Amino acid sequence: MSQAEDFVRLVAAEAEAVKAFVVLLNEEAKVLRANDVDALGQVTAAKEKLVGELGAIGKKREAFFASMGLTQNAAAVDSWLAGQPPRFAEAWRELMRLAEAAKELNLVNGQCIALLSRDTKARLAAITGREDGIYTGRASPFASLSSFDTGSRIRDSV
Repeated sequence: MSQAEDFVRLVAAEAEAVKAFVVLLNEEAKVLRANDVDALGQVTAAKEKLVGELGAIGKKREAFFASMGLTQNAAAVDSWLAGQPPRFAEAWRELMRLAEAAKELNLVNGQCIALLSRDTKARLAAITGREDGIYTGRASPFASLSSFDTGSRIRDSV
């Protein structure tokens, strides 16, 4: 098998792994919307396993490029692909498209997780009466704000 065929095999394997990752990210989004903590743990474990597999495939790809004397950057890859059959560039573009989709889904899911975390912290602050939350234990939002004329605290007038 030629080095070029090795490249196609590696890209195909990576594309399949990224497709599986996109499926998991979509499942994660669904679980986040449902606020299903048990399912989130399962999806997270599956994601961690697949990230490990993607990392191993990525190292093989890096080794392939190094064996060709190429640095793995867009210009070097594009230059190398220009001298290969068109199906190589098509496979690479598909992999890059899938990787971009996975990156965007992961970013959105991360933002959802951040919002859910912030909401959970605010709820815990309200329940425990910690002053550093949005609400205080006195059940009054923004209890530390002063009233306009008297200088007394809003909570004192509620």
